Amino acid sequence: MIKIEIVDYAKRAISDLKRLEGGKLDIGILPGDGDLLFDALLIDFHKTYPKLSISVTETMDVYEQVLNGMRDLGVTTVPVNPDDRISIIPLFHEEFALAIRPDHPLAKAKAVPFDQLQQLKMVMFGSGHQITKVIEAYCHEKGIALDTPIVTSTLSTLLSLVDQGIGASILPRMLLDYINHDNIVAVKLLNPTPSQDICIMYRRDKFMGQAAKLFIKELQSFLQSVMNHSGRSSRADGDASL
Repeated sequence: MIKIEIVDYAKRAISDLKRLEGGKLDIGILPGDGDLLFDALLIDFHKTYPKLSISVTETMDVYEQVLNGMRDLGVTTVPVNPDDRISIIPLFHEEFALAIRPDHPLAKAKAVPFDQLQQLKMVMFGSGHQITKVIEAYCHEKGIALDTPIVTSTLSTLLSLVDQGIGASILPRMLLDYINHDNIVAVKLLNPTPSQDICIMYRRDKFMGQAAKLFIKELQSFLQSVMNHSGRSSRADGDASL
């Protein structure tokens, strides 16, 4: 039985290599992650493999969709007690920072206590966005509420609102470093520093095609370059065992 499985796997691997140029890859990501993880990466990946079809879907149900086989790969927060069929590769520890105009008094501070956010006018993503869910959880723990007169679903609008001084926001520090907006500075938040751990996941009991393996390596390499630019280190420095 084992030999038959090995032969079958080898046949699929050889067939997959032949079909790589015209293969398909379906990826699920959290809302907003495309702005950091995928826009630039997908352009380079497409140039290298122009005949490879890639579908990227933003969803809050990344874990569930990978588990039920709807997606080949998923990029999301590290799940608690994942199913045995799910393989997880840690990518990075994501911290959130205060995004604010450089002419605001708090922009000169090295760090701002989380409690002080309730004194600011904030612009945020909607309640269904992963970032908002994280911040709301921290606010609940601290027993505070944020003043959010404007809510948007797009990163470009949110950045524009901060740029115009309509309000401050809370965004991933890596994203702010990567965008490097001339009129927005990132200030560290303390007590607590909101954060989450991001991973890439797939079904370990399903055949993983060359396209998926290549994409994982390209994603790890891309993240490392972003972190090197911002002086940080990746959680995925070593090669994953695929």
